[in-house]
Amino acid sequence: MTFLRRAGLVFVSMAVAAFALAPAAAVAEPEEPEPLVLEINPEVGEGYGEVRCEYKVEGEKVVEPECVELEFEGIAQKAVTLKAIPEEGSEFVDFEGGEGSAEACNGKANPCSFPLNDWAAIEARFEPIEPTLVVEASGMGEVACIVEGLEEPCEGEEFEFGAKVQIEAEPEEGWEFAKFQNGAGSASVCNGKPNPCSFSLKENSALEVVFVPATYSLTVSKAGTGSGTVTSSPAGISCGSTCTGKFAEDTEVTLSATPASGSTFTGWSGEGCSGTGPCVVTIGKAAAAVTATFAASPSTKEESKVGRVRVSPRVKVRGRRARVRLSCSGGLCHGTLKLRARVRRGGRPVVIGRTRFTLAAGESAFFPVKISAAARRQLRKSRVLRARAVGIGVIDRSVKLRP
Repeated sequence: MTFLRRAGLVFVSMAVAAFALAPAAAVAEPEEPEPLVLEINPEVGEGYGEVRCEYKVEGEKVVEPECVELEFEGIAQKAVTLKAIPEEGSEFVDFEGGEGSAEACNGKANPCSFPLNDWAAIEARFEPIEPTLVVEASGMGEVACIVEGLEEPCEGEEFEFGAKVQIEAEPEEGWEFAKFQNGAGSASVCNGKPNPCSFSLKENSALEVVFVPATYSLTVSKAGTGSGTVTSSPAGISCGSTCTGKFAEDTEVTLSATPASGSTFTGWSGEGCSGTGPCVVTIGKAAAAVTATFAASPSTKEESKVGRVRVSPRVKVRGRRARVRLSCSGGLCHGTLKLRARVRRGGRPVVIGRTRFTLAAGESAFFPVKISAAARRQLRKSRVLRARAVGIGVIDRSVKLRP
């Protein structure tokens, strides 16, 4: 019994000793959470751009300008905002292929926000901009669209971004270019600009080219010692202030002269007009000119004296007209000047042009004289045409006509 007890004690002692000598069990450490990752691919299209990411860390806003991957150490984000920024010449199309938390952005507008609470991925599609150009015309004429030096259709074709474009307007006969208008997009720079107009095509653009019936100028000059006004029907001239008007071809323009108080209207010259009645001018394709002469009403005997007119010995001829300089002395000069010359070999002198004039004593002025076709032909051959200036009150003298 003692042995057993001793043995039991020994056993117990050994057990206790064995327990005391055994190593302590290892304590398990907690596993670290997987990081939250957002992957972004901005290169799925044929255009170019980048994606900017915005989020907050401990209340502070963080901006990643070129975001392709974000990683958060187990910190869920209440909101991550993606903003697609295309490069020049490209445009953002959509967010697509979203997985995980980013799936919420598929097909959504730019920018897009979503809570990041697990692994996520998304793609941003950029495509190249291919702007269109539409050019329309009103009136009669042709429009050419020159793109990078080559003529292209002007009816909604697509072109490369930034292509150099020139719009050229070519009116038909009897019409003229009036203006560019209603320009939109890149073509808006042409509004009010002269023809042709150039610009760089960077967005969908449109333009209207306006052609109008061609007009030709009629100019009224006033001569003499008096004053007055000349008006036209149809309206366009009020001379006065506006002495040149533009009218369509074949328009019959009637000019009426009204003398001011103390003056009298003494007559027309130029474009086949003469006398003191209304002057009717049929507009042609060349500029036309008419002179209205007003004379101051005589107030003294001296002023009523008939003056003498001297003619400049050298006369320039431009087109169909000569400019003859007359000088008056000794009183009021009023009458008709005639130029006579031989225009055929062995022929007699004939009148090659005439003009009515009114000048006060001491006054000089140029008067237009329409030269006959035969005289102009002779002048082109000889380069000099000798003529004589004659008329009531005109001091008879020789003049030389030169081109």
